[in-house]
Amino acid sequence: SGMRKGHEYQVQDTRTREDGRRALPDVVIHLPEGRCLVVDAKVSLVAYERFASAQQDDDRAAALRAHLDSLRAHLRGLSEKRYQDLPGVRSLDFVLAFVPVEPAFIAAVTHDGTIFDEAWQRNVLLVSPSTLMFVVRTVAHLWRQEAQTRNAQEIAKRGAELYDKLCSFVGDLQQVGDRLRQAREAYEQAESRLHLGKGNAIRQAEMLRELGVKTAKRLPEALVAAALDDERPDPGTQGAATSAAMPTAMPTAIHTAIPTAIPEALPTSIPEAIPASTAAHTLAGMPASAAVATPAAILPPVPATDPAPHAPIGPAGAT
Repeated sequence: SGMRKGHEYQVQDTRTREDGRRALPDVVIHLPEGRCLVVDAKVSLVAYERFASAQQDDDRAAALRAHLDSLRAHLRGLSEKRYQDLPGVRSLDFVLAFVPVEPAFIAAVTHDGTIFDEAWQRNVLLVSPSTLMFVVRTVAHLWRQEAQTRNAQEIAKRGAELYDKLCSFVGDLQQVGDRLRQAREAYEQAESRLHLGKGNAIRQAEMLRELGVKTAKRLPEALVAAALDDERPDPGTQGAATSAAMPTAMPTAIHTAIPTAIPEALPTSIPEAIPASTAAHTLAGMPASAAVATPAAILPPVPATDPAPHAPIGPAGAT
């Protein structure tokens, strides 16, 4: 049936009653949820042996009546033992009375149809080898169902634990990826400072070696060549140098160019742009003080670097 001794059933399981008497059921079959089923196999078959070996019909009938009486007596005694009420045994409300010989069971229930009902009224169930096997296989099926239920619950529990662990692992793996990216960025920055830019570390080290520092080892030639040929500004300093140079250079150029360009253009362009007739006509109606003051007010001051001041603009003979 697939049931294991000591697990799903026990043989000759000794129990002690509350009054101190000992009880010894032949077999205790365990059921799911802590229940059990008691099997008694102490049925006497002495009378049945006489029935089976008798030659005369009278002897056979007498032996059959003795077999039925012995079976009823055993049922009464089994009912009085009340195995289902033993301490620590959560048995069903009935006990199985096992008749180990199938013909003996058939002879009893065939010649006396009431014996089965009498046994059931005493909370005893008569079973033969074939019916007991059916009961045992039913119990084994119940245990398989119980195992599948436990397995399903365990699978659900472990599935939830696995999902939680997977979520934690994914979070840790993302952190590992972030740390690896940070490590790569730090490595690239350190490598750029090693051999990139005019002031890289390898170039400085080679300059020290060329100055006479004695060394036992040499840097790789390819790395040294790349470091010496790199004329780019040092990483991280190009932007700062540009921003620092612009505020100083632009005001200097503006202040240098503007004062030089304006005075040189104005004195030469104004006399050429104003015709002599227009100037004479304009100045004729003006007072002498205004005519003399107008050129000086119009023209800008002469730079100190010019060798000679420009002549005032006005008509010939004006004072």
